[in-house]
Parts: sequence; structure tokens; C-alpha cells
Amino acid sequence: MKEQIQLPTPAALYARVSSDRQDVDLSVAAQLRALRDYARDNGYTVTREYIDEAESGRIADRPQFRRMIDEGGRAKSPFQVILVWKFSRFTRKREHAVAFKSMLRRKGIRVVSITEHADDSPTGKLMEAIIESVDEFYSENLAQEVVRGMREAASRGFWMSTCAPYGYRKVYVQDGAKKRPRLELDPPADKVVRRIFQLALKGKTLKDVAKTLDAEGVSPARGKKWSKTTIVKILNNEVYTGTLIPVRQSTPNLPLGLPA
Repeated sequence: MKEQIQLPTPAALYARVSSDRQDVDLSVAAQLRALRDYARDNGYTVTREYIDEAESGRIADRPQFRRMIDEGGRAKSPFQVILVWKFSRFTRKREHAVAFKSMLRRKGIRVVSITEHADDSPTGKLMEAIIESVDEFYSENLAQEVVRGMREAASRGFWMSTCAPYGYRKVYVQDGAKKRPRLELDPPADKVVRRIFQLALKGKTLKDVAKTLDAEGVSPARGKKWSKTTIVKILNNEVYTGTLIPVRQSTPNLPLGLPA
């Protein structure tokens, strides 16, 4: 009687790093290296690799993640298991983990963390649920701490965004052991901002303001000509009235009753 040869299990590798600096575990390259080594040593053949960079694990609408889920849901999936370095790479939200893993299981596809032991036994499933809950708690708690820190820094006059608004530039000042950015005027662009507000207060429309600046030979920060969108963004930006807002909750309405 001939011995039956066991074929390698087709596997997909999923690697992710976040843009919010909370994921300090491994780079994408390091995750993939570890995943490939694990697949080779444990009877898997890699058929797909999905990579999301600068994508938060708190959201499900990640390009490669969605592609992986879609391909896993096909009548004939190209893989039977998804390998991740940690369950947090798959998602940091417990409700997403339950929904997507349940859907994949119906297709006979498992999600396996190569560093966290959680098999299909009742104990293994409990451990997986605990790990996912801890990941979600860590993510949400860290997000609150980050927002709290940003609000505190903004209340002390520091600028927390990457780019300075038009008419300002960032300068770094010593704040204890760290250097933090503040805003200072950036001539001659600061005069342009004043000009925009002066024209708006005179009742000029957005189109009139843009035409006036173009006629005066004033160049915008981007592009060759001023647009109504650029003008309204400047007029809506509360930093020009001295208000630093680290987290915007909603988009303000057109200021000053200014017509388009």
C-alpha cells in the first residue's frame, strides 16, 4: 500500500504597520521574514502576500486587507490559512475580529498568529479572545492618551500638526528635555493672509478674492492660481484667530457669511 503524500497547506501572509506610531513591534520586512520562515518550517506554501503600510488596525477599510478578505471569500480561495505575526496585525478591534474570522471559518480558512499560541481547542479560542480584547484595550487607551497629550501641548501654545498653515512657519523651542514646535509669522505670506481677511470683511466673494490675489501676482502655497477652496480653507482655519485645535470634531461652516 502506497504511503499518502501530504501536500503543503496554501497560506496567505498578512503584514501591517500603523501610521499612528503605536505599532513598535516589527517592520513589514521583519514581519514577512518571520512569516516566511514559519511557513517553510511548518508545512505551508505561500500563495499570497498582503501588505498594508501606514494603516491603522482599528479600521477594516485597508486596501490589502479588503483584497485578502475578498479573495478568501471566493468559491475557490487561493489559500486555506492566513498567517500573521500577531493577532493585532489582523485587527485591533474585537468586533472586526469576530466578524471577519467567522466569515473566513465558514470558508474553511483559519487566521494563525505565529507568536501567540491559540489552537482550535476551547482553551485556545478563549486565549485568542483574551488576546484580541487586550489588543483593543491597548489601542483605544493609547488613542485617548495621545489626544490628551495633544490637547495639553496645544493649550501651552505648541503646534501639533505636521505642516504649518500658510503664513506661518514652525520653530522648535526647548520644553524640558524635548524640543516642541511653535508657530511664528512667515513673511511675506503672512501679509497675504491679512489681505485675504481684509477683502472678505469688505464683502468680496471667494471668486473675487482669488481673482484679486492672482491679479496682484501673489502665488499660493500650491498651484499657480488661487482657488475658492484654498481661500475658504484659510478663512475657516481658526489658527489665524489664535486658536489651536489639536483634534477637529467637525468641519466649520463658511465664515463671515461670505458668499461663494
